[in-house]
Amino acid sequence: MGTAIPDDVASAANFAAILEYYFGTIAERVPGDIRINGLEFELIHVGSHERPDNPKVITVRCPDGNIFVHFNGTGDGNWGYNTAAYGGPPSAIQQFALDYFDRIYERYIQGTRNGEQLFVTGHSQGGNNAKFVTLRSDNADSISNTISMDAPGFSDEFVQESRANGQMGNANKIWAFNGENDYTNRLGQEQIVPSNQVIFLECTSRALDGYEAHHIKGRLNRDERGNITLFDENGELRIGNPRNLSLLAQEINDMLIGLPQEQQDRIAYLAMKFIENRFSGAEFSSEEFFELIELLLPELQNLLLELLGDLPFDTNEIEVILRVLLGYLASGGAATFQGFIEGWLYDPPSKNHLKEVAERALSDQYAQNNPHLRVNTNLLQNYTARIKVINSRLNTLENDLSLLRTHVRFTDQRDARAVTNIISECSTLTEIVNYLENAATQFNHADNFARQIMEG
Repeated sequence: MGTAIPDDVASAANFAAILEYYFGTIAERVPGDIRINGLEFELIHVGSHERPDNPKVITVRCPDGNIFVHFNGTGDGNWGYNTAAYGGPPSAIQQFALDYFDRIYERYIQGTRNGEQLFVTGHSQGGNNAKFVTLRSDNADSISNTISMDAPGFSDEFVQESRANGQMGNANKIWAFNGENDYTNRLGQEQIVPSNQVIFLECTSRALDGYEAHHIKGRLNRDERGNITLFDENGELRIGNPRNLSLLAQEINDMLIGLPQEQQDRIAYLAMKFIENRFSGAEFSSEEFFELIELLLPELQNLLLELLGDLPFDTNEIEVILRVLLGYLASGGAATFQGFIEGWLYDPPSKNHLKEVAERALSDQYAQNNPHLRVNTNLLQNYTARIKVINSRLNTLENDLSLLRTHVRFTDQRDARAVTNIISECSTLTEIVNYLENAATQFNHADNFARQIMEG
């Protein structure tokens, strides 16, 4: 597990998680005393970014005098700032965090402490802001510890500049508490938290939920009074190890930072814009999505080929699987993509499971290329059987009518034409039967085709 976690750091992490969970509720209050989750503290200040209805940071004082400056995670309209982890100057949200901390420190904190501790904390983008402040603030020496939760890293440019300016001295104050399946903490060209101060916490649920894997609620418990806490019934943090989604995110990040800088910039921009679209409905065109796929596809193919090991896939088949899976992600996470991720999350990557997913992906790709086949095969065959019965009865009627015509003198020509029309319908139904039988056969062939690939 690495270095033992000091009690004050563990307590600070727990309080930071509570502040994050109740951030929206707290940020709506006016400064003053607050009681929430069985705790009492003073809300000193709420800071908003760009507009009053976008609170991003709260400053609170606990009864023991300790002060927390807590930065909230990414919200609507803020995803683009995360691209700073892959290059470029500090983002506007990072600069806002720095300005806020220095202003609050000078106004409310400086000269008022008498041994009390100052913690800077945050979740996701807020955790990155907390780390940024710890490195860049002129008042960072007064910070006792920084608690970063599920936060991305920084760009090479930022870290090199910080080292050159002698601003890395406070990095050893930073503790990272990440969910065992969190993926965001893996992002960025460089990580600055000392490795023995990176802690992974167990998820409280094994259910597949990409939101809870990253959201702070995914690792919170309820104590005997019903209050949320990071601690278990013995008052200990539930320490875990990085699980498959976190490890997969690390592999993808390693892949990204091996690309040319210009390509990293573009992928980061498109990926953040896509996530903004999924969370808040921001505009993201199909052209941009396909550009993102084309940029990622060659590297993701190599990654999936390694994952599939000795299964008999060639590059073209891998490309089909990836395009289908990425298409499911774009449409909001359909069952096949969900199943693929679930195999990563809570079970060792299973070749049998991947075979099943690949088979469905190939079959679905076949169906997409043949839209008229996208039906339920069993229903199709039932309809075919029923139409056969109807057709047989009409054929009998055709024979009966033919005999009738030879023995009965028709004086009304309209009746004769009506009989002819009934008879002609029989051949049309025969064509329908043939079409449906052929469609069912082709649809079944799609499944058989995928299985043959899997079975060699």
